[in-house]
Amino acid sequence: MRREKIREKRERPKMSRGKKLAACGVMLIAGLLFVFNGYRIVDLNLDKAVYEKEYEEKVAEKARLEKELSLVDDPAYVEQQARDRFHMLRAGEILYVFPQRDAVETQ
Repeated sequence: MRREKIREKRERPKMSRGKKLAACGVMLIAGLLFVFNGYRIVDLNLDKAVYEKEYEEKVAEKARLEKELSLVDDPAYVEQQARDRFHMLRAGEILYVFPQRDAVETQ
């Protein structure tokens, strides 16, 4: 029985050297494509994570800006912004400006 199997293997037509080389080439190309596509998938997933974080930041900023926009009609908010941003004063008020600690220490 074993001899028959050995004889069958010997009688089978063998693959020529050119066919073996072509098969190896195809396998090599398929392997390279697999690795390249795997790398691209990982790269795209990293990009996705960055863009999702950026999106969340933009959504938070949009909510903050919408809240600030709703306060624009409030006279107290407008007065506070005028005082903080533009250093505006009411009649009779005096503005005192003190040097910052960092500027004094560096001199």
